[in-house]
Amino acid sequence: MLKLSDQLAVIAVKSLIQVLKNPSSLQIHSIKVKQLADSYYYNIEYSAQNGFGGFNRTNTIVDVDRNTKKVDLFSLTDEFVQRLKKVSWGDGYMSSNVNVDIIMDLVNQ
Repeated sequence: MLKLSDQLAVIAVKSLIQVLKNPSSLQIHSIKVKQLADSYYYNIEYSAQNGFGGFNRTNTIVDVDRNTKKVDLFSLTDEFVQRLKKVSWGDGYMSSNVNVDIIMDLVNQ
């Protein structure tokens, strides 16, 4: 049985894929997760091809609501993420790792 955090990680990655210029170029390096109330926050470190043909390596925070499956994407520099880190997450704000290979196998099914 797949854990809820892994099920929601699949939703998070699929949401990220939808906003990429070249979805087939996605390479995920790590996924970390933190649950706060009904939200699971995924810090996805990834590389993907940009609109000019080059590759960028960056992080995106994906918030997935466990009940509604509603998704919001944020950059690490987004003001909301910065406030949330200070108030709720502390220094170890993304301590749980998600197995990237398992998630990508599920995404690619």
